Amino acid sequence: MRQATVGEQVVIDGASKLGRALGASRAFRDYEQAFEQYQSDPSAAELLEKVRRVQQEGSTQEMLWGDSGDWAERLASLQQQVRAHPVIRALQQTETELAALLFGTALKLGQMTGIDYAEACTGRSLAGCGPSRGSEEFAVALRSAPEVSSALEALGGAIGETDAYRKFEVAMTAFQNNTEVIDLRKRVRSVVGAYVEAQQNGKVDLGLIQNVRAAQNQLRDHPVVQEFSRRRQDAHGVFQAVNQAISEILGIDVAQAVAPASGCCG
Repeated sequence: MRQATVGEQVVIDGASKLGRALGASRAFRDYEQAFEQYQSDPSAAELLEKVRRVQQEGSTQEMLWGDSGDWAERLASLQQQVRAHPVIRALQQTETELAALLFGTALKLGQMTGIDYAEACTGRSLAGCGPSRGSEEFAVALRSAPEVSSALEALGGAIGETDAYRKFEVAMTAFQNNTEVIDLRKRVRSVVGAYVEAQQNGKVDLGLIQNVRAAQNQLRDHPVVQEFSRRRQDAHGVFQAVNQAISEILGIDVAQAVAPASGCCG
């Protein structure tokens, strides 16, 4: 296994400190307590399993016969029971509060470094779908956990001092400012736009497809773009190590928890 450099070890230590701060937060402690109550209440799990079975049954009936029968009515009744169940309601509330804290943490780290936490670790961008709630909610969650905010600031600073991140910044600046790359990116947008328009009008031909492939290949093969891709991958590796360190402490994969569902943006 590769030895971590001094800078990387500082980042991992900072990530562990952030993980401990998250674990000591009110949101996480409330979630743990609610989850323990849920596990000790068989009726809660049984009710959620009934909901799952009815959803699956209705989906199967619609697919096979085009008719879900009384599925909608039964599901509505079960969902009402779920909302009224005190243990499930408490668990869902604490899950929402913890999710806001974790999402706020990921967003803040992204703002500090310019790297999307979820995308670096899962390939699914936080920016792709956008948060379903106002960003102020996540800011409030961080303000309610000052130890988390302090550890987060220290971690962001440590990431910025790593060799991988500094080289990424240099490569990103070149990628954004190189005139050839700028022209190639414009070219890609132009030919992709022409392809989409033709697709909408039912006029796609082989020439359009070849134009898109050629422009994309030319951009991808440019040395500045290749260097940026390599350095971006190295910087993402730093975030993956951060996520592993935090997740080992919490018992929750933070990146998976905050990332949008695959394909949620269509």
